[in-house]
Amino acid sequence: MKKFGLILIAICTMGYCNAQEISRSTIGSAGGTATIGDDDNPRVVQQSVGQGSVIGSFKNGKTQIRQGFIQPPITVRSIEVDESTLNADIFPNPVESVLNIVLNEAVEVPISLIIYDMLGRVVYDKEGPAQQQMSLDMTSLSSAQYILLIRAGKKQFKANLIKR
Repeated sequence: MKKFGLILIAICTMGYCNAQEISRSTIGSAGGTATIGDDDNPRVVQQSVGQGSVIGSFKNGKTQIRQGFIQPPITVRSIEVDESTLNADIFPNPVESVLNIVLNEAVEVPISLIIYDMLGRVVYDKEGPAQQQMSLDMTSLSSAQYILLIRAGKKQFKANLIKR
């Protein structure tokens, strides 16, 4: 009995040691994976249900589009920081009379405040000097939903407003 247990452990250990190869495969009710090409240049071909086409990608500058249900491994080549978003807080929302705006970053260029109604019409447009905190009197606007756009140079902030 000890001999049988020892043989079973040896077989499991050999199977475990040989199973350490990384391989991409397709798992599903239909589809498959095959390796084609010679030893110097092997290619893995995969397919899944409803996909009979070649998997591929298209890259144009910084944009990459991938084709197919089975995606190739993701490789990150560079990360771009979005420099166009202005960080701001607005309160209270919904607003009755005065809207407070606090910019959470230093701004050294003139600031533009634009309010649009839901039809896209400009109902408020004002440009002023760079400042961190502003108050906007909204008593002249009727009760409705609006879109606030704050611009400072190339940066902008958008928010939905509700006026009571």
